[in-house]
Amino acid sequence: MDDEPREVELKFLYPPSRAREILGHLFPRGHPGSRTLTSVYFDSDGHDLRRAGFTLRLRLDQGGWTQTVKTMAGSGGRLGRGEWESPALGEVPDRDQIRATPAGAALTDRALSPIFQVILQRRSVLARAAGATVEISLDRGRVIAANRATRVEELELELKSGPASGLFAIAKVLQRRFDLEPSFATKADRGFTLVDRRASRVRRHSAPALTDEVAVGQAFWAIAVAALEQIAANAALVRGRPSAEAIHQTRVGARRLRSALATFAPVLTDDRAPGVVAELKWFAGELDPARNLDVLLAGAWRRAARRKTAKTAFVSLGVRLRTDRAAAHARARAACGSPRFHAMVLDILSWIEDGPWTAPDAPGADERDAPLRPFAARLLEKAGRKVRKRGRRFGGLDRGERHAVRIAAKRLRYAAEVLAPNFAHRRRAKRFLDRLKALLENLGELNDIATGEAIVGDGPAADTLISAERARERRLIAAAGDAFARFAHSRPPWPEET
Repeated sequence: MDDEPREVELKFLYPPSRAREILGHLFPRGHPGSRTLTSVYFDSDGHDLRRAGFTLRLRLDQGGWTQTVKTMAGSGGRLGRGEWESPALGEVPDRDQIRATPAGAALTDRALSPIFQVILQRRSVLARAAGATVEISLDRGRVIAANRATRVEELELELKSGPASGLFAIAKVLQRRFDLEPSFATKADRGFTLVDRRASRVRRHSAPALTDEVAVGQAFWAIAVAALEQIAANAALVRGRPSAEAIHQTRVGARRLRSALATFAPVLTDDRAPGVVAELKWFAGELDPARNLDVLLAGAWRRAARRKTAKTAFVSLGVRLRTDRAAAHARARAACGSPRFHAMVLDILSWIEDGPWTAPDAPGADERDAPLRPFAARLLEKAGRKVRKRGRRFGGLDRGERHAVRIAAKRLRYAAEVLAPNFAHRRRAKRFLDRLKALLENLGELNDIATGEAIVGDGPAADTLISAERARERRLIAAAGDAFARFAHSRPPWPEET
């Protein structure tokens, strides 16, 4: 769909306390009157359109209704979302207009009913930079679903014409001046979150679908943006109220993005890439203590404290660890709400979308624009060989060597989860990934034991905990050895002659 109409935009959350200051910056000659936008989102009872990757909206703006179909995310390694607009005669969706868009294939005989509505007060202004024209809109309002509602306080930048570099230039000035928080959540996302009470707010990894037509660079774009969205969504939860799962999933997103940078290094040949890696390392380092203490308290400490003979001895250790965890959670929360983090997200997104590696004459352009499948087969085969080589004679490896196996296996898993389904052997791919995950589960527990020892310190309770965990460690080494053997004998789903 290279020729599909697209909406190219960036979204930021702004502190309500700074709304007046932002308005003064955007409209130095006085605030214009706001206009009211009333949007009603439709879908079937089974949310057929959403499950197919589309949203359907009817919007009333200055006396007229407009029907809009959008894709839920960018596709094909490009900034923005597919968007198809048409005039609407009233408050009922026009099925013929929907059928004229890619969403038509998702239509069923089910009735299309209102799911939620969004009511906004919007003020807009045009800005220009680097040959681009950008509409900046300050939105305040609510998303309403049945008897539930959530506030919207959002600054939206939409590229009207010109290059994306101009959009990012304007965005960076505003973001740094007002410490705006980049947001990937659309108003439709917020509405469906209100509708589905069972939906977890924690964002887990969702592998992008990669077709045979996708080029290497487009695949990196899709994988990297999915990871960045996972980071931003979960960091917002950590900033509000840290939880073990939100912290964990934020770190997972950062690891997946770093893994993608290493996997696609041959096409990311520019001097900004090391800075991206450095910022991701900083961010992960701010969250690591919280994650390590969450795991220790929920695992090794709880197992040891359950022993009747150890309960008294473990009270003071538990108090200390929980105190340390509270401080670590505060540190994670501060990092996720910091100007440095907000700038990091926007800088990484701008580099993914418009960095030097995307230039037509970039050093890695030939490989970047080549078909994905041969590249994927080569890199997966290489990564698989590295895991097998590092895990050779597994039973004799020390902790550091086992950790090296874990890092290599994790990088292989992150790449294979997205790339392996692109090959014909689907059943083989599932078996391969299942065995790789089983190996990583054992290696992860072994890593938790080693990390926990460094945290608990000295004393009778710590000694008891460490002793019990070392007994578990011996059993886990044997289990990990068996899991490694099963993985090492798995046939990969990609062509092995690569």
